[in-house]
Amino acid sequence: MPLCCWSFPFTTRRIFKIIMLVDAAHCALNAMGFKDVEIVVAETGWPYRGYPNEVGLSVENANDYNGNLSKM
Repeated sequence: MPLCCWSFPFTTRRIFKIIMLVDAAHCALNAMGFKDVEIVVAETGWPYRGYPNEVGLSVENANDYNGNLSKM
């Protein structure tokens, strides 16, 4: 069932917009004949701050990680 048919009563506006974008992509793929395509939404990133005992947290490491990720 497309996401536009689901009910999200407690969802924030930003999350709702993301859900609708994914739903639009799903509907477009269906319209082009790709009916069995699964869409997976994930999050990735590198923290730049945290607890003092955590290793590797810095703005430089976060920039390197995100920069290299965009090259993939």
